[in-house]
Amino acid sequence: DRMTITPDEEIWGCVLFPDYFKGKERSPEYQKFYFGALDDFIENHKNIYPRISSNYARLSVDNFSASGLGCFLCPELENCEACPINASFSGNPLGEMPSHLCKIQKIKIKEKEKFRIEIQKIQVSS
Repeated sequence: DRMTITPDEEIWGCVLFPDYFKGKERSPEYQKFYFGALDDFIENHKNIYPRISSNYARLSVDNFSASGLGCFLCPELENCEACPINASFSGNPLGEMPSHLCKIQKIKIKEKEKFRIEIQKIQVSS
């Protein structure tokens, strides 16, 4: 539902994808996520958009894995804010979360909950 147009008039589904795929133009993965040149996309968007956007849909957190385990098994799945491209910049394949990123996400979730509880205490006492 969000798209990015680069200065070179390339269409992507996320602002981070052009940088991630720079130098990987011949990879099969590139073709899965590249919507094409702006003029081509305008002319043929009814065919291109559903075909390419379905690949982005597979990048939801419940399809990721960390340390070989599916993220869909994690009790923190609903609160996880991990980004597949940010994880991939660290050298992992797209959709594979490094274990340290998983640990960081869990710490953030725990600390946000503590913060919410403290805010509620302040609001109740005011």
